Amino acid sequence: MLAALPDEFPGFSALPREIRYLMGCGNFEQFLATYQALAKPFAYCPFCDGQEKEETYIMDTMHWVLRHNEFPAKGTKLMLLIVPKKHITDPLEFTTYDGQEIMTLFRHAINHFKIAGGALVMRFGDPQFHSGTVPHLHWNIIWPAGNVEYRVALAKDDDAREENYRRLLGFRVRFNDQGGESVALA
Repeated sequence: MLAALPDEFPGFSALPREIRYLMGCGNFEQFLATYQALAKPFAYCPFCDGQEKEETYIMDTMHWVLRHNEFPAKGTKLMLLIVPKKHITDPLEFTTYDGQEIMTLFRHAINHFKIAGGALVMRFGDPQFHSGTVPHLHWNIIWPAGNVEYRVALAKDDDAREENYRRLLGFRVRFNDQGGESVALA
């Protein structure tokens, strides 16, 4: 997946979908989690039932989990995730009952953490149209710090995408130095 990447940014549309997800990773740990999820989604998806880390768990319903985001963005006071337990990648798979469970967890988060304001965001589809890093659909609850600007990135311009690509190439070097796929997927 990473070996054939050119050293120069070839343009976003020339890159495969998997690389588009990897480009959104802000740090190496997030890159590794995303790489594993893309390579073997049912073995490594960070959101599938049983994959979540116990320390991130807050509460759940029958089909959904409320948890802390392992990779909160700078400029936020709190970032939470509402994640389906089933591996879902298409929003058309959501049901009316899912909507009720999502709202139950959202309301719990607001009350429990006393969230004064923010956003409930879900990215979906081809990463050409969003800057998400995990294909497993999920909702982000974002409480901005309030004293610094925070923007939810959906689409990025070519300069930002080129910067993300350069960061990805740095992750590739570190990935290969640490044993590459044989270690990451062991």
